Amino acid sequence: MEYRHREQGFTFITVLLTITILSITLPFLSYIIQAADYESNYEEVSVQQFFQFVRDEVIKSTSLQVKGKKLYLNQKYEHVSAKLELYGSLVRRQINGQGHEIYLREVKDISFTSLPFGVRISVTMLSGDKYEKSIVQYY
Repeated sequence: MEYRHREQGFTFITVLLTITILSITLPFLSYIIQAADYESNYEEVSVQQFFQFVRDEVIKSTSLQVKGKKLYLNQKYEHVSAKLELYGSLVRRQINGQGHEIYLREVKDISFTSLPFGVRISVTMLSGDKYEKSIVQYY
């Protein structure tokens, strides 16, 4: 059998060295993972997405009305009337008084304020964080 000096592969010492390094570092990995504290931005992202949905609805609508804590959006050409309201701890959307589409969860309070150029939305979450957004309606 011929012996080749350029043959590549793992030697027994390399495998032992690798196992030794892994066995020393793995216990520290759990401490490092536990020490890494992160904050979830799920709530902020969901509120921003809610504002985008409402903005799209307002842009498509031909008229909007604020009655109490409800926002009514009408589209004359398609004969569609959408309503956004607080329903328990959910913000829901109904079309022509039917359906139940959830736009946002874990909401403590929501208020709509009619502006000359659109609507201002204030959302207070159960965590206590408050978000506000003015949405312009284009005629």
